Amino acid sequence: MQKSFSPIAIIVTFNPELLSTLENIQNLNAKNVPVLVVDNQSKNIEKIRSQIQKPNLLIENENNLGLGYALNRGIEYAKKNSYSHVWLFDQDSLLQIEAIETFLQIVSRDENRRIRGKKIGSYGPNIFDTIKNRNIYGIENGNGLLENSFLITSGSFYSIAVLEDVGLINEDFFIDYLDYEWCFRAAHKGYVHCVVCEARMKHSIGNQSRRILCLFSISIHSPFRWYFLFRNGFLICKMSHIPFRFKLEVLFKTGLRFWILPFLSASILQTYRHIFWGIFDGITGKESSFFKKLVLKK
Repeated sequence: MQKSFSPIAIIVTFNPELLSTLENIQNLNAKNVPVLVVDNQSKNIEKIRSQIQKPNLLIENENNLGLGYALNRGIEYAKKNSYSHVWLFDQDSLLQIEAIETFLQIVSRDENRRIRGKKIGSYGPNIFDTIKNRNIYGIENGNGLLENSFLITSGSFYSIAVLEDVGLINEDFFIDYLDYEWCFRAAHKGYVHCVVCEARMKHSIGNQSRRILCLFSISIHSPFRWYFLFRNGFLICKMSHIPFRFKLEVLFKTGLRFWILPFLSASILQTYRHIFWGIFDGITGKESSFFKKLVLKK
């Protein structure tokens, strides 16, 4: 039988630098949160195996079928083993012990009271992007819970009951726009998403960041990621539950990235090759030979 508040953390790894991952695991364990690591064929899997000890667990995927698939495997494990909530993390995210304690206290109190009059789809910490050196949600001095239109995947906290109602993560997206699609799908069913302002988490988006004309910063990813950003950008714009304003933002950013990012990358040719295939597969909605080769390489 499921306990009323018994969360398990799920961390997806792919060739991680284990230092911050292990620190996050230790911090979660210190507040009695077990961790399930789902690995996507890391080259350093033997080192990962040696570090995962009780109460933590390790699932090794035979193939890297993406972040969505790995997260869903972890969620299914949580459901089968009667956990009430899942707490999702990337391998490079880090919550300090005090932040974990604050987060769990506020969320458990909010879950137990049930007097807010709104359905909560997910909770998340207040995230600081170490690459762009900024607060992701623009919340510097807030208190308690503040609603936001979306929460990024890492640090997001869901009840199993909500996941059963809204559905699992969209595995077809592989990696990018997973969080947006799920959050808007939940919002379409009447759920809202809340940031726990006092619980601060460090997280990195992209490999590096470049300042454009002193106006804004753009995260620099690998060509692999650019393929999925363009592919999934077009796919998400075709979904009926996605707000029209968000679709316009995606199309604007897509155009901006198309003209700027290849010239900031190590290889203009390879970046444009991935971008053009991403656009083609996003518009057609099919898995091209390029997509299959790209995924199989991983």
